[in-house]
Amino acid sequence: MRYVRRMLRRGDRAGGLGVDERLSWRFVRYNLRNGASNRRRRRHVFDEAVLPKVLLVGARRIRDFVRAEGLRTRR
Repeated sequence: MRYVRRMLRRGDRAGGLGVDERLSWRFVRYNLRNGASNRRRRRHVFDEAVLPKVLLVGARRIRDFVRAEGLRTRR
């Protein structure tokens, strides 16, 4: 689960608020209960959209797509 890995990893991270972030078991339970239905709903919206789109699941696929298309990222 991405949230747990992010909270257990120490140090600054991209998108961090610069404050001490702590693992919330309440949020873990919420994600376990609601995560799958949210993913299904978002996937349905994606599938129904009639716009040009690319489904990229995971950081590695996003990074590979950005490189393959010659896009630049802000750093």
